Amino acid sequence: MHCLLEYKTPDEYIADVQKHIRWKRAKIVATAELPDHIDDQYDAFVANGFDESTAMKKAIQEMGSAETVGRELDGVHRPKIDWILLALTTILLAIGILVSFLLLTPAAVFSKACAIGCGVVVVIVMYFTDYTLLIRYPKLIYGILTALTLFVSVWELRNGFYVTGYSYAYYLLLFYPVSLVGILFQLRYRKSNIPIVQYTLYVCLPLVLSMLNKSFTAFVLLLVTAIFMLIYSVKLHWFKWDKLNIIGSSSIIVLLSVVVVFSNQLYNIIPDGFYMRQDLFSQLNLFSALSNSVPIGKSTVLADGAMVDYLFDHPISLLLYNCGILPVTILVCVFGILFYLLYRTMKKQNADIGKLLATMILLIFGVKIICTFVYEMGLLPYFNTGFPFVTTGGVFIIYDMTLIGIILSISRNESIAKEWVKLKEKRRIKDE
Repeated sequence: MHCLLEYKTPDEYIADVQKHIRWKRAKIVATAELPDHIDDQYDAFVANGFDESTAMKKAIQEMGSAETVGRELDGVHRPKIDWILLALTTILLAIGILVSFLLLTPAAVFSKACAIGCGVVVVIVMYFTDYTLLIRYPKLIYGILTALTLFVSVWELRNGFYVTGYSYAYYLLLFYPVSLVGILFQLRYRKSNIPIVQYTLYVCLPLVLSMLNKSFTAFVLLLVTAIFMLIYSVKLHWFKWDKLNIIGSSSIIVLLSVVVVFSNQLYNIIPDGFYMRQDLFSQLNLFSALSNSVPIGKSTVLADGAMVDYLFDHPISLLLYNCGILPVTILVCVFGILFYLLYRTMKKQNADIGKLLATMILLIFGVKIICTFVYEMGLLPYFNTGFPFVTTGGVFIIYDMTLIGIILSISRNESIAKEWVKLKEKRRIKDE
């Protein structure tokens, strides 16, 4: 039985409650409704004839022990970690190391191990980062990303790099879909007659940069994710397809299409690597790999050592040739579990920003894998993404692990995200 202390003001009581909530970010969110409950009790006691001072003391006492309330709120609002997702990511990384050990040089294995180490650091940083920063500072994040992409592009061209999609600017472009989630939310909360036109302009800049970098992969990924987010926002009635938005966005899309056609004629935005080593490409395709592979083990049909150098370009075919049909099937099933976990995380979110961001990451992984399959069937130009975590280079591993870190951050803040966003929005409106 706790001895109830006397509090003169609600602030004193709430401050005492917050002492028993260990998660710092949850303190404000968890106790946000306590003042309203106290006010309701206070009004009731005043209506029954109590003076204001006595009514306030009794209203606070009705709330119960600050320690008890604080511990209950602490149990409800705790940071979470998706251990299953973390374990599955570890398994995929281990498979990636094993594949590299079997097919690549020791130096390449060491490089991949170093990238995984860097990726672990990134995952930890992202896990403890407040992902709602995306909707609080979207323009700043978008601007920094654009400045970095422009700087890296100019630096690489000036220093003689032949940019074909392997540049560091290319990897920066892959982060734009995440950044655009924040832009979409900001436009949702801002009063504007042409939000779809504004969103289209934000999308066009990275699309143009991907063309200048000759990155077909980034162009497709940006285009697919941008269209998805626009459909998603219209479906939820965030924006309306009125005449002004239709004409404006259509004009921008037509202009961008003209730029694409004109740029392709002058600059050839499809990477030259797509046209290289056709003799090897004729052997390395999904259909021939399926017909020539054995259930388990290395096929004897193709023994060209140069194929190993093409691991990242034809990952599915090479895994079929070098490991067999059954291991690749198991790997596909593991990725199926990964998609389920990402989908589950998305469905559990009570905040729109968490739901859309989780969906975006699920879509990014899905587009990468689906386009890799379609590319290996010979139906797409060069699409250098491979299987996430498994048949990718070091920078791609860091990129993939960054996305996993964001998902873990979404899961961690699941219980407070919606209330946290509301509080921040109230403060923004009050400041304005």
